[in-house]
Amino acid sequence: MTPEPKAPAAASSRGAPLVPPLLLVALLLALVVRVVYWSEARDSSLFLQPSGDAATNLLRAETFRSEGPLAPEGAVYDQAPLYPAFLATLLSLGLDREAVRWVQFLLGMLGPVLLWLGTRRRAGPRAAGIAAILGALYGPFLFFEGEFLSISLAVFLLEVAYAFWPRRWAALALGLAALAQPNLLLAVLLVLAWGMWRPRDLELPDRRGVALVLVLALVPVLLTTTRNLIVAGEPVAISANGGVNFFIGNHAGSNGTFTIPPGSGLLNRPEGLFTSAREVAETARGGDLGARAVDRYWWGQGFDFWVTRTGDAVVLFGRKVLLALNGYEVPNHFDYGYIRSRVAPVLWGLPGFPVLLALAVAGFVFVGGRARRTGIVIVAALLVAVALFFITARYRLPLALALLPWAAVGVDGLIARRRSPAGWLPAAGAALLGLVLALLPLVSGASASAVHMLNLEGASLFSRGDVPGAEAKFREAVAANPTHAEARNNLGRVLAVQGRSAEAAEEYRIALGADPTQAETYFNLEELYREAGRLAEAEEILDRLETARGGRVDDVAPALDYRRGRLALARGDSTRAEALLRRAVAARGDLSGAWAILTDLEIGRHDTAAAVEAGRRATESGPGNREAHLMLGRALLAAGQPAEAVPVLERAWRLGPSRPEAPFYLGRAYLMQGDVAQAEGHLRASIDRGEYVPALLELGSIYERLNRPRDAAAVYQAVIRKEKQGPAREEALRRYQALQRRSRDGDG
Repeated sequence: MTPEPKAPAAASSRGAPLVPPLLLVALLLALVVRVVYWSEARDSSLFLQPSGDAATNLLRAETFRSEGPLAPEGAVYDQAPLYPAFLATLLSLGLDREAVRWVQFLLGMLGPVLLWLGTRRRAGPRAAGIAAILGALYGPFLFFEGEFLSISLAVFLLEVAYAFWPRRWAALALGLAALAQPNLLLAVLLVLAWGMWRPRDLELPDRRGVALVLVLALVPVLLTTTRNLIVAGEPVAISANGGVNFFIGNHAGSNGTFTIPPGSGLLNRPEGLFTSAREVAETARGGDLGARAVDRYWWGQGFDFWVTRTGDAVVLFGRKVLLALNGYEVPNHFDYGYIRSRVAPVLWGLPGFPVLLALAVAGFVFVGGRARRTGIVIVAALLVAVALFFITARYRLPLALALLPWAAVGVDGLIARRRSPAGWLPAAGAALLGLVLALLPLVSGASASAVHMLNLEGASLFSRGDVPGAEAKFREAVAANPTHAEARNNLGRVLAVQGRSAEAAEEYRIALGADPTQAETYFNLEELYREAGRLAEAEEILDRLETARGGRVDDVAPALDYRRGRLALARGDSTRAEALLRRAVAARGDLSGAWAILTDLEIGRHDTAAAVEAGRRATESGPGNREAHLMLGRALLAAGQPAEAVPVLERAWRLGPSRPEAPFYLGRAYLMQGDVAQAEGHLRASIDRGEYVPALLELGSIYERLNRPRDAAAVYQAVIRKEKQGPAREEALRRYQALQRRSRDGDG
């Protein structure tokens, strides 16, 4: 919607023949840098394994797919809904994640075309070509297009509005952009408020035109408000997370970035932030609260800071404005600098915010009047919209978009006046000041961000089965920051997987010392004790979590039920275990481990239909969960469906190639289908992974049926040697003695 300036007449006339080639160059550059970036990043564990908000968006997309367009059932949106719905649409069309990324890259490649269309009409053909090239090469645009985050979609919608403004339907694009990034609604309202005073500044004929634009921009917002009212009974405009985000950016301990104050009760974890926000609000208000009331509570907390510490709030706001204009890409998930240094070096060669700001300042010097006035209003509105909350690289991306056409005008003006120092020196001086502003050392958290990224990379490697690689990343992280609780916890996890229990327990203890509220560490320590048979200590660990949290465990209540259910099962109380597990999955249907255990319980009671259903829920909610696939395979075998079980068990084997269970059940599946050779091969593979006793007994039975008594006897002897006592030893001994008797009878 930015009415951009007219470039100098000389530049416009001389530059006109260059427009088509410059646009073609921009499109070619856009394609090349995206292909290079994709080739550099595609094999990175960070790229392959989404985490944080990216993982949350994918999860919400699956909710849209399973529950329909009004999902989630019975709840208001707690995050902007447009991007998860966009993802759900693409995934429903059969696209995988890599294809979805390329759709986002293609939208990014349309950006230069949209910038060219909008800038050509307002600043001339050469400035339009330069804007297209800058848009094609701007590093943060490319970076965020490769992530499953809403901001790239919001930027595309803003580019659509810019290209086609002042057509009335362009206002709809502004409203849709707010459904992807809600704080943009504030920027739109501020600019339109200016337009009510000076409508022609917005290329609109009068105030009625501004009012019509306002109505059209609010149409998408009205739709989400209506949806929230119908589905959840609360008239929340877009989503109910604005208040807590406002508080996070407006409190005494804030540095202008995403900073949760100690003692606030808020938990900086995807599953914990909004749940803990509700718990704190309900405790303060003394009763159950709806999403809207919780949102109002946190808005009130942030406004209290402004009222009681107005001077500090104003200083903090000024710092946030400076951060928004700073060259450092403040991380909120992935760190742009880390990715540039360790994953995608192509980003080093692309222009960043300092270049953009310096050139845009020059553009503001070259052009005055209505265009400059409106440009400053739009930039100021975007600054207010982000600085009222907190500064991150992705949230200030729309500001970069607003500056980009002005940067193109700055380059165009420098070219046009290159022979006249008096014409370009003031702009060059202003550009230098803009560069100095962008390069001010305002942030000292780069090392902390590097530790965060090392931890994320280790977690991604671990989830893909690269245990040594994950351990190396976690050790690098804790070497840089010995009290990083999450990295300590994750290091303990990889040590536990390798059977180094004592080392793992020590890492967990250090992690709890650094952050006594980190639920995952308690869960990991509980698992360590439970698997060691120390059930009382495992139960005590879960009790310690509730104590450390002051009873605020709603965010992890289903996980607690799951853990207590496993403990009950370990004690032999299957009735209590099932009750806890069913309560867990009722509250949170994506607990794959709980579904897997329920599958096992249904197999035990011979309810094969229920077992198969539970197994399918386990694999759907945990596509990377080995145990879930193993249990579904077992359920299918119990239901007499060996052909359907084979691919499921093969997936379980791929997820745990060193474990013996999957090849054992594959052997059974092939045996049920009459393929004895395949059955023997898979049972042998199971035995090779630690002399798995059930596989030995099954193989012995096959050898007996094939009239190979010596091979059967050798297998049973292996069981007898391995098992010093218990039912398996007794069964092997019984079979071995029967073979011996038949052998003697035959000899006699």
